[in-house]
Amino acid sequence: EEEEEEYQPKPPDDTRANNLSFRELVHKLEILWSHQRKKSNGTIASSKATKDELLACLLSPQLFDYLGNTSSPYPLLRLILPEIDWRPNLGMKEKTIATTWGMAMGLHRTSAPFNKLVKFMDPVLAGPTAAGDLSVALMEVMTERYGDGGSMAGNNSATTSGVTIGSINDLLDELAAIKKNASGGGIPTHVVGAGVGYSDNNNNNNN
Repeated sequence: EEEEEEYQPKPPDDTRANNLSFRELVHKLEILWSHQRKKSNGTIASSKATKDELLACLLSPQLFDYLGNTSSPYPLLRLILPEIDWRPNLGMKEKTIATTWGMAMGLHRTSAPFNKLVKFMDPVLAGPTAAGDLSVALMEVMTERYGDGGSMAGNNSATTSGVTIGSINDLLDELAAIKKNASGGGIPTHVVGAGVGYSDNNNNNNN
């Protein structure tokens, strides 16, 4: 009598989610962030979005059509809900992140843009629009330095939109592994370069 083979579930296919544009995800998150910022500042939006509308913006029907019934949204959900992912907290404080970005952009430590990042809580150094918000301070520094696209790769859409969900997760996994195995010290140089979304075909834009 032949033994029945044990059922082995088919592993989920992450390919489609991994190929999604990270830039598009950031754009959607900025829409949600802008809505929340208006609310926290007491500003009333001309047309208040409902929670369902905000959720549909982030996880649209078009996204589910793209993923279909066989593709997993897991890589995307890892970035949207990092607090419930297996990846441990990286333990990077805002000042560490600000310093890393300043190093990656080659800013002098005594320059106004560098101080705008690392002292973003200071309204004099960060400016009235960025004070208290590192993400806004970073956006303003990058826009001033690299133009309206705010990208170290330039304003060419072929390069600025090339970073994928999969590549960002790979970089964060690498950072998590470094944190787990590190015996102390700073962030390795190759991670500082990688953390801004560089790929091999963009090496000529490093300067």
